[in-house]
Order: sequence, then C-alpha cells, then structure tokens
Amino acid sequence: MADLDSLKACDSCGAKVPAPDGHENGKFLCPACHALTQSAAPATKREDSPRRCAFCDRIVARKDCHRNRYGEYVCLECQKKGLRWSSRRRFVKVAKKLLRYALIGLIGVSVAAVYVWFIIKVIAFVAQAPPPAND
Repeated sequence: MADLDSLKACDSCGAKVPAPDGHENGKFLCPACHALTQSAAPATKREDSPRRCAFCDRIVARKDCHRNRYGEYVCLECQKKGLRWSSRRRFVKVAKKLLRYALIGLIGVSVAAVYVWFIIKVIAFVAQAPPPAND
C-alpha cells in the first residue's frame, strides 16, 4: 500500500491514487481518466462545423456558405438567387426605422408643445392690464 503522503486526488474524478513523478498541463489525472481523455475523439473545429442558411434553412458545410455582414450564413444557391435580406434582418431593419421615426416624432411634438406654451405665456403677458398709475 502506498504511503498516505504520496497519494494525490485526481482532478477529474477525485480518486486517490499514488502520485506519479510528473503530470502534464498542470492537471493530475488517474489512469482511468487519463485513458478516457486519450480515447475521446478530437472535437471538430469551429470552421469545419456545418452552418444553417439564413434563407432556405438548409444545413450546409462552412466552405459552401458565406457569412454576410449581419452574421448570417448564406448558401451558394441563395447567393446566386440574389437574396439579400433574411426575415430576421428585415424585422430588425423595420424595427430600427420605426424606433427612429417614433423618436423624431416625439422630439417634434415636444418642440411644438414648448412653442405653444411659450406663445400662450407671451399672449397672457401682453393681455394683462397695465398697473394703475399713482397720481
């Protein structure tokens, strides 16, 4: 049996096993966890993973699609058709226009209200009777 001081806990499962002389990447793994990490298939790179076309909703390989400036992926067939705005992008564009027009309208109404208030105050001031003379 190994000495209690030489036992070390696995960083993955927490099992106590005799510590080897060295470990890689600053992590200590028991033989079972080490074997699992070595046998696991390497993850696919993000560039190689398939994408979904924003227009036709087909899954296409990354090399067969183009990322437009809005972060949407467009397959070659849809590019050839000349499709420009996806439904999501069209919604965002219309929402931004509506917000812009609403803010401009609100500013216009506010300026008009202040102008009318000022005119009413001026008319009220001019319409006042002059103070009585003390003769």
